Amino acid sequence: MSGAVACDLISIGEVLWDLFPDGKKLGGATFNLAFHARQLGVDAGAVSRVGADGPGEEILAAAARAGLPRELLQVDPSLPTGTVAVALDAEGKPAFTITPEVAWDAIAWEPALAAALPRARAIAFGSLAQRSAASRATIRAAVAGSGAAIKLCDINLRPPFVDPEVIRWCLAAATHLKINDDELRVLADIAGLRGDEADVCRQLARDFHLETVCVTKGAAGCAAYAGGARWLIPGIAVKVADTVGAGDAFAAAFAAELLAGRDPGAAARFANAIGALVASKPGATPLLAPEEIAAAAQA
Repeated sequence: MSGAVACDLISIGEVLWDLFPDGKKLGGATFNLAFHARQLGVDAGAVSRVGADGPGEEILAAAARAGLPRELLQVDPSLPTGTVAVALDAEGKPAFTITPEVAWDAIAWEPALAAALPRARAIAFGSLAQRSAASRATIRAAVAGSGAAIKLCDINLRPPFVDPEVIRWCLAAATHLKINDDELRVLADIAGLRGDEADVCRQLARDFHLETVCVTKGAAGCAAYAGGARWLIPGIAVKVADTVGAGDAFAAAFAAELLAGRDPGAAARFANAIGALVASKPGATPLLAPEEIAAAAQA
């Protein structure tokens, strides 16, 4: 294991270019999570795959600038780097058109990933990158092979890539779940759960042995459920540029606080502030100034 990448947090899944009407911006939920975790001081790494093309080279350069280990980012010799067309409504909420058969559909089990896993204290994953058999197998092997105490699933349901079997696997594999309020309704239908938000979250936690369930609600804030406790965190008023990546930033901040030993309520409060901060800036991976992060910690 000599020379292995040492990361406290490994995030495995998609990396891509979000194609906005005014140009492209770096994105991909699990890449965004690692990017923001690095900004928050966590030794994080992103496991994904880009094409052997110009857009892929740009992603590798951007990852290097962000301090993300190059060894965990794979290059596919034939598939292109992923792209997603993003359309924004009047409130900055996105609609996504996700290109099929791209490099992150072929994430492989490589020596760098195998060597990094034993050192990670947290692993983050979602459902979208499991749309292909190859990446699905690698993600599942990584999560199963990780001894990390924190297995955070940021579910990220993106129609038409919503597979009930994948969702059930994600729920069963996770120790902590982050979803938004729209996704909660989908999960409730798939799991056959009834009741209000609190009822559904507690049933999810019970049925799938989840330590924490976090529900983000955009401008209305978030809620966190752990054990018998519930925390309701109010929204933070910001001028929204777009909401792309805000949920990923929330997940990154939540993981960072858990790694620092904070309780779920404190972690959710900080995550709520970081998510609002990212929503106030364009794109999924804006740079956050140290003073902005410090202010979020006091929110």
